[in-house]
Amino acid sequence: MTHERAIERLLDRWLGDGPSEAPDRILATIADRIERQPQRPAWRLDWRSTFMNRTIAAVAALAAVIVIAVVGFGLLGGGSRSSIGGPPPSPTPSPIASPAAPSASAAVIPKACDLATPAEVAAALNLSSPVTSGPASGSNADVDYCIYSAAGAEVLDVTYRNNGGGPVFDVWNRGTGVQAVPGLGDKAIWDPAQATLFILKGSRLLEIAGVGGSPPFGLEAAKAIGSIAAVRM
Repeated sequence: MTHERAIERLLDRWLGDGPSEAPDRILATIADRIERQPQRPAWRLDWRSTFMNRTIAAVAALAAVIVIAVVGFGLLGGGSRSSIGGPPPSPTPSPIASPAAPSASAAVIPKACDLATPAEVAAALNLSSPVTSGPASGSNADVDYCIYSAAGAEVLDVTYRNNGGGPVFDVWNRGTGVQAVPGLGDKAIWDPAQATLFILKGSRLLEIAGVGGSPPFGLEAAKAIGSIAAVRM
């Protein structure tokens, strides 16, 4: 080991910064010591090479076992998590949309003759004769007419506007002698000159007009019919 360290020091000095060529005496000394340096036995090199080869082979075999185990797990059990973590969660059912409630515009609009029955009109007018009802000509999508008759004569005319009743109500409300009637719809007025009760509910307008008769059609009879019809508007 002393000779090897001496040689290393000489080589360091030679390869370090300094002259590019060493003196002849130094080269002769290095060559002489190399010739006398004993060589390492060949079996040491073979043992180290054999040991390294066995180590590499063992590591390669272990890696192959790991790869086979991972691939086998993926093919047999890894793809289905149900065998490890229990059955898969059941899919959440999609909420069923409840049918939408019909809007007010889609509600069935009653006819004029549906707002008061013949019997109700007969009771309000204090008539002993049977009362019949039927639609009158001129009805359309926005205005519907109904005529009530008793003993072959008209006793009551009903006009029902299911749209645009506000402006019409305002016109009648400016008439002479018109009086407000509380408790019917949104607004109600009685026109004694026309013997007509006007009931406004939203944009719908109901007109109840008496036609002659004995006793003559008055406010109390109109209110009796109007209180029934206003609920059904």
